[in-house]
Amino acid sequence: MLALLFMHIRLTMPWLFYRILRALLAAGRSRHCLPGVTVSELLRRRGVLVLAHPLERTGVFCHFCP
Repeated sequence: MLALLFMHIRLTMPWLFYRILRALLAAGRSRHCLPGVTVSELLRRRGVLVLAHPLERTGVFCHFCP
């Protein structure tokens, strides 16, 4: 019943959830991109540039694109 109530409020008053969802999406995006950039930096320090460059580009692209 609570799930249906939440869905009803979300569908009828979307402006209530805009800021909350926007903040959560930004946090989720950072949470998924950070490990890739971290692994990229570790690979760069070990000298494995073939893997480090694509991971770094993917992480940066993932973080800055909506």
